[in-house]
Amino acid sequence: MAILIKDKKQDNQTDYFNKVNQVIGKKRRLRKFLIGVILMSLGSVAIADYYYRYTPYYNYSLYGAISFMLLFIVALWVIGPKVYKYHTYHKNVEFKEREDKLDKRFKENLMDILGNDKFKVLNNVYLPCSDNYLQQIDTIIFGLNHIYVIKIMKASGIIGGMVGMEYWNFGKDKRIFNPYKSNQGNVEAVEELVYNLIFDKKIRIYNVVVNLELNSNFNLPDKGRFPIFDNLYDSLYWIKSKEQGNEEIISEKEQQKLIDYLLELHSKSLLAVEKNINNEVLRKYNLL
Repeated sequence: MAILIKDKKQDNQTDYFNKVNQVIGKKRRLRKFLIGVILMSLGSVAIADYYYRYTPYYNYSLYGAISFMLLFIVALWVIGPKVYKYHTYHKNVEFKEREDKLDKRFKENLMDILGNDKFKVLNNVYLPCSDNYLQQIDTIIFGLNHIYVIKIMKASGIIGGMVGMEYWNFGKDKRIFNPYKSNQGNVEAVEELVYNLIFDKKIRIYNVVVNLELNSNFNLPDKGRFPIFDNLYDSLYWIKSKEQGNEEIISEKEQQKLIDYLLELHSKSLLAVEKNINNEVLRKYNLL
């Protein structure tokens, strides 16, 4: 079966930044705890002062109002983020379950249909686009003849337009940026990297778009000339047909060289962008 070198949720944050986030998390929790202690102390002082001054007369006072406000702020400070997190999780749980189900089916069919272990797969790869941005590639499949850069969609319903159009129509009065056109930038980035390493090889790098949703249809009159697929099965069998009966262009050693290089670039790009985006936070905690 095909070999999954990098899974979707694997290695999407560098080890360095995992450690940095742990340090920052501890400092933030400590700061939150100290502020909570200060607010609780002020609230306790206000309540005690109110009790000793006004309790015999059962009158409301400025001290009571202050104590109530301080305790209310503490409650929001401690409980608020947890309530928000709980609400957000349950609001998105159905969407996440659907996403996980589609990803699982993609991986299972990938392993099953591309039965040859000479197929190597990288999911969710980042390449440098600029100092502040990364270019995300959903999936790259390495054969021994060609390379397939895949844009994965998860949209149900009818998607209409033309392959050359900037936007495709989707649903009622909705538009999405042409995924085939956006993925062409990923193809060109991979081409540049691949041809720099094995420039003497006549390798084709295909731009492939596939929709994982079963109840979807690409209503594109000219899609027959392009590898744009309504379903996962057709796309994988198309890739398989491209590799069968042909002389191997890429050796397994060259294939591994390309994979190692892309993974190294993936890690370096993540680290560079993470540092650039989070420089202010890093300076704040003296981690630069």
